[in-house]
Amino acid sequence: MFFDIDDRVIDNKMKQFVKALENQDKDTLKSMFSKRVLDEVEDFDEKLDLLSVFIGEEDLSWNRTGGPGTEEGINDDGTGRIWKEIFATYDIETSERSFHASIKICSKDKSSDAIGIISFCIIRAEDWIEEYNYWGDLDVPGIVIG
Repeated sequence: MFFDIDDRVIDNKMKQFVKALENQDKDTLKSMFSKRVLDEVEDFDEKLDLLSVFIGEEDLSWNRTGGPGTEEGINDDGTGRIWKEIFATYDIETSERSFHASIKICSKDKSSDAIGIISFCIIRAEDWIEEYNYWGDLDVPGIVIG
C-alpha cells in the first residue's frame, strides 16, 4: 500500500516535470525544486538552460524503469525532524532521441524549504552502456547532465 502511494507521488512529479520540459516552462521547472536546492546550487539557471537544449523542443514520452525507492527518518539528528525522500529511474523518449533519467524528491520534511525535487539526472541512452538502470548521481543536488 505504501509503495502505491510512493508510485503515485514520484510518477506525478515526473509527469509535471516532463510537461514543463515540453512547454519549455523554466519558471515551473525551477519551482519544482526545493528552496534548499535552489539556494545551494549556484549555477542552477545555467543547468536548467542546458537541460532544455539537451532535450530539445519536442513531445516527450516517459516510463518508469526502476523504483520507487525511499529513504526516510525520524529524529535522526535529534531535532525531531521527520523526512522522506523518494527516487526512481525513467526512460524519456522524443521522436529522435532516447534518454535515461533519475529523479529524487523530498516528499516530507519538517522544513518546507526541503520539499520538492532534490536531484534530476539525465543521460543520452546511447551514452549509457550498462545493463542496469541509470541512477545518475542523486546525491548531487540540482540538475546533472551526462
